[in-house]
Amino acid sequence: MQILEPSNLEKTDNVVDTLNWKLQTIEEKNLPIAESLADYIAYGLRNLEAKIDHISEMEKILKAEKKSIKEQIERVKIDGARFLLDNGIDRLDGVMCSSITVSKPRCEKTEEVEKKEFKLLVSEAEAEELLVELGKAEIVTTTEVRTIKALPPKLRVNHKKVA
Repeated sequence: MQILEPSNLEKTDNVVDTLNWKLQTIEEKNLPIAESLADYIAYGLRNLEAKIDHISEMEKILKAEKKSIKEQIERVKIDGARFLLDNGIDRLDGVMCSSITVSKPRCEKTEEVEKKEFKLLVSEAEAEELLVELGKAEIVTTTEVRTIKALPPKLRVNHKKVA
């Protein structure tokens, strides 16, 4: 939707005064009052809706740009850390920043651990081996899932403190 014919309705704080002014203008020009006033109000509303649509589109563009910039920041941190480590450097002192250090890699991974539990199906008075042989108890295998994810080292900028 695009802005059609600008109207004062788009910016006024006093809509009634603006409509009275428009009515006077319509009467002075000997135009059809109902149709002219209806079109004026419709143009104002449509223009405001067009501005909202434009702002919504701009928000989408800005969100995409923000996401792209955040991804680039991560690339610089990770690839910069890799570059420094490949060259045997883990810290750089700067003039604008206090220093840049390479953080320690963190490890997060997924691992399955199987456990066998003895599950008693009868009273505790009977012996475990006898219960298993008689089918009155069983060994149950359980699986535990742990998530471990490797996070690469990254650069960290230590800014100078301003007094």
